[in-house]
Amino acid sequence: MIDSKYLLNDEQIVQFITHGKLQLQTDFSCEFHQKVIRKMNEVYAN
Repeated sequence: MIDSKYLLNDEQIVQFITHGKLQLQTDFSCEFHQKVIRKMNEVYAN
């Protein structure tokens, strides 16, 4: 069974359905996000 802390709440589901996206707050570092962006840019460039 999936731990309920990983599930979206009703408000998040409505936001996703109506806007097609959802912004989540995480505890990942800025460095982590910068590394992901760099990798994505590399993929898009190739």
